Formats: sequence, structure tokens, C-alpha cells
Amino acid sequence: MAILPYGPLDGFYKRLGNLVGKRAKGKFVLSGRPKLNNALRTPEQQSAQSKFALLNKFLQSIDTFVIPGFKKKAKKIHPVKAAYHYNYPHAFMETGDGLELNYSRILYSKGDLLKPCCPTAVLEADKSGIMFSWLSRPESLYSQDTDLASFLIYDSKNEIVYKSVNSAGRAELGYSVKINFRPDAQLECYMHFTNTDGKLRSDSQHVAQLINLE
Repeated sequence: MAILPYGPLDGFYKRLGNLVGKRAKGKFVLSGRPKLNNALRTPEQQSAQSKFALLNKFLQSIDTFVIPGFKKKAKKIHPVKAAYHYNYPHAFMETGDGLELNYSRILYSKGDLLKPCCPTAVLEADKSGIMFSWLSRPESLYSQDTDLASFLIYDSKNEIVYKSVNSAGRAELGYSVKINFRPDAQLECYMHFTNTDGKLRSDSQHVAQLINLE
């Protein structure tokens, strides 16, 4: 907050927007707010900034799944932010190319229904899409044959999202998601269940990573 000691027609000190006012040698001096560049950041600060950018970008790109998926977990914050805090401790891995997301450990949904049993995802023989399959479970309060499966496929190489919502019943034990993916795609395949009224959902589950699809 800027302070104007002699009224609005004189100088000010402290901060006003992107300007900083100060008194030097009896005069008021205005300057821009200093920017902290990477050269001044510690390695820990640079790492934290990279992690924030990587995870937040991914969660924002799939927010149509994250928002309902973390709605119950978000008390007084946005569901995407709740998902960020939940996933941050386990969402990263170091590789030869540097810091990357560990897609296999990221959840976009936290819920009460039982997850898919032993799910798989494979490329269709004609490369027309991805075939998901899972095993049956005995029906229970948190696993009904009428639960609906939704699928998320993320091309991490090209940052493209494919999704299919409420596409198959739990009892169907399989569904083919038709997509036109790029030859160099690296596909992270997920799925989750919701009940018929949409009030309950399962944890999301990373089913497979599909690469070398050419």
C-alpha cells in the first residue's frame, strides 16, 4: 500500500501497483518493482518453480475431470488446488532429461467407489483407438454393475487430452475409446467409475502408458 505523506499531488513511498516509491536525498524517487530472475534463485527455488509449472499445467489441462474428482476433498479451496496439494509429494521423478511428471502416480479423482479390478489398456490392432478392459467384482454398496466408466487419455508428448465420459457400465468389462493420435504420441491411460446419479466416484487409476505407436 502506498503512503502519500503530503497529499495526492506529492510523492509517495512503499508500493503502488508495479511502482515502488522511496525518499532519497530529500527527493521522492519512483522505480519499478524488482524482478527475481533465475540467476538469483536457489536450486531449491528453481526446482519448486519447475514442479509447480509441470503439475499445475497438467491438472489445469484436465480440469473437467479434476474439478468433480476432488470436489469432496476441497474444503475451502478450488478442487484443482486440492488435487495439486494431494499429488505434489509423489508426482515427480528425476530422469536423464531432468524433472518429469510421474503420471502413473497422479490421481485426478478421489472417491468412495471401488476402483476397476485389474484394468488393462492396449492399442487396437487397426490403431483406431485404445481398448480398456477390467475384471468383474461381486456387487456391493461401493461396486454396482450399473456404475459408469469414464476414460482419460493424455498424450504427454504433444500435450493433447482425449476423454470419454460415462461410456460403459462396470458390468461390460471393456470399452474401446476411439481417438486419432499422432504417430509420436506417448499416451497415459486412466479410468474411473461414477455411480448412476453422479454423486459417488472411485479413485482414478492409471492403467497403462503406451509409447512407440508408429
